[in-house]
Amino acid sequence: MIVGLSLLSTQGLGRFQERASDAFAEAGTSVGDDVILDIAAETFQEIWIVAGIVLLLASALGLMLRRGKPGTIAWTPMAGMAEDAVDTPATAQDSKPPSPPP
Repeated sequence: MIVGLSLLSTQGLGRFQERASDAFAEAGTSVGDDVILDIAAETFQEIWIVAGIVLLLASALGLMLRRGKPGTIAWTPMAGMAEDAVDTPATAQDSKPPSPPP
């Protein structure tokens, strides 16, 4: 997720730099603040659109991966604390008092 966010930020900054350099190439150093703000707003809007598309694709993929998985926990490292834990023979044997020697 962090890599994706970094990639999206890098691409957005690259796109802003491309647009700003085109504006400065056309108008020289007399580019107004309103032009820069328009370029920034357009780039920011594109970043949000791409982020939304990625979010929808990731959500759809996550839902498809969830399909077919069991709804309960099949294994837990704390088997004795699991809700569906069953007494195993080893556990039942440990709870009996020791038998007297013959």
